[in-house]
Amino acid sequence: MKRNYYIVTFKDGKTVFVSCFNEEEAKILAQAVMIRKGLTMEVKSVAKTSNISDMTDVDFIA
Repeated sequence: MKRNYYIVTFKDGKTVFVSCFNEEEAKILAQAVMIRKGLTMEVKSVAKTSNISDMTDVDFIA
């Protein structure tokens, strides 16, 4: 299976770049990052991206 890239945006405006198989996994992995940082885990949106260089524009990488 091919991994995809996702940018998960949270209600507090923080973003997480995730590489995984589907949108649901992206959401879970990004929430784990936010929990470890002690921040909100309420997801605002999940966007699929094909550009790996988008990881430079986010707050965290999973």
